[in-house]
Amino acid sequence: MKIRQAVILAAGLGTRLRPLTMRTPKPLIKVYGKPLLSYHIASLRQHGIERIFIKTFYKNDLFEEFVSQSTHEDLTLIFEGSKTLGTAGFLWKNAHMFDDEMLIVYGDNLTTINYTRFVDHFSDGLSDFGIAVFYARNLADKGRVKFDAQGYVQSITEKPKGNVPDFGFANAGIYFFRKEVLKEFHFDQKECDFVDDIIPALLDRRKLVKIYKMDERLIDIGTPEGLVEANKFAKENSRELG
Repeated sequence: MKIRQAVILAAGLGTRLRPLTMRTPKPLIKVYGKPLLSYHIASLRQHGIERIFIKTFYKNDLFEEFVSQSTHEDLTLIFEGSKTLGTAGFLWKNAHMFDDEMLIVYGDNLTTINYTRFVDHFSDGLSDFGIAVFYARNLADKGRVKFDAQGYVQSITEKPKGNVPDFGFANAGIYFFRKEVLKEFHFDQKECDFVDDIIPALLDRRKLVKIYKMDERLIDIGTPEGLVEANKFAKENSRELG
């Protein structure tokens, strides 16, 4: 299956990385000498993505500078303005710009995911939405995903509270997305997110949300410890990351 477009979500405030993110938005923080966003772009292009949209909100001027200095002509910034509509609301507002099928990628992770294999996992057309998951520790600060033996999602909880297991599968922030899903929702300019709103609503409507179980590496750079780990990994695996 051929996917031509991807959206990189790069609108977060990066509060866990302050004071570093007071001047630099998280996706533009350098990992082993390169902005994190550069790794995402290189990987997506390597797997045949022809058009990349970057959703921005915080410090958009720095993203404009990044794009102006880039040699990639396939980059399009979508600035949300003074109010964010969330990870899903902005897609609904700008739906006319997108193909029927696309990738959604959170811009604050360093990953070696094979996007070709990820997309092919959903080529049977039996699911309405696809989520990459990875086996993780400390689920209390991640999005916990529960699924059945066939790989269909039963529930997703962002930063679960209470009695959380030490190990389990977490949301990698990489989605296979069919635009027709948005036709069932009307956002009315309210903030709307995939994890808090769209995915639970799809499950309530008995839509099939399927997981892709990653065996590739994913590092969240949202904490100082994660950033140190990402720099070490990028240094040791620079060829693989591009």
